[in-house]
Amino acid sequence: MNVARVLLLAIAMVSVNPVFADRARYGDKKDLTAHSPTLTVRHRHDWSLVLEQLRFSLDNPFGVEPNVSSLEFFERDKSIARVPSPALTYLHITPDSRYVVGLSRIKAMNDVQLVVFDRNAKLLLHRHISAEVFAVSAEAYLKLRVTHAKTFAEFDELYRFTQTPYAWREGNTVYLDLWYGTTEPGWSRLIEDVMPGRRASPYSPNFYGSVTNAIYWYHQADPAPRIVERDGRPELIKLRDPEGIEMSIPFRLTPAHQADAAKR
Repeated sequence: MNVARVLLLAIAMVSVNPVFADRARYGDKKDLTAHSPTLTVRHRHDWSLVLEQLRFSLDNPFGVEPNVSSLEFFERDKSIARVPSPALTYLHITPDSRYVVGLSRIKAMNDVQLVVFDRNAKLLLHRHISAEVFAVSAEAYLKLRVTHAKTFAEFDELYRFTQTPYAWREGNTVYLDLWYGTTEPGWSRLIEDVMPGRRASPYSPNFYGSVTNAIYWYHQADPAPRIVERDGRPELIKLRDPEGIEMSIPFRLTPAHQADAAKR
């Protein structure tokens, strides 16, 4: 069983960050290679093969097949794993060869802009990055789930396959990253209800992008990613934003409410 998401036209809204128009949807090819003393990882994507929908499954949280976008892991020139991947624009292996970091400026038909794998190709972190999110109180979030139950049910169904968070809590604030639309009319009504809480990403105020194709969220010359561990487990990824300022993104987010916690 899988779930599909169709491409929808972006809804024009006043933005708190710069937004640029696109002449055509992204459809390029890209090859990336990263090396460490004991590991080589290669990425290739061909976005000309992406049609008008993504198909997610429990085995493929990115919605595209490996022939469209993949990561291949090598030890001593021997391939040890090949796994699906979002379309990436930057690839890095930590000096100790324990972690593989992939970053992406592509958002057209690409729901994930940050991935971290271990050296055995196990996915440890994947996150959608938006220039803006919506912030509401925890109490308001629970009310929104009741008022817009059908729309949240669609978000929850997609989350069941992708495990890409769209709602998380920091203190009494719930952040909503509602990056994809649905054909359900309630989606636009939900956006109207949360619009007063629209703000820049909590990771950095310096993200910006185009309407459809691109999100500029990391330093192009050298994002300098590094993994911070606690008790031997990865806790944060630190990297530079577009202005060169270091930011932190946690590996684990606090679920927005108890029902969300039960699904994670």
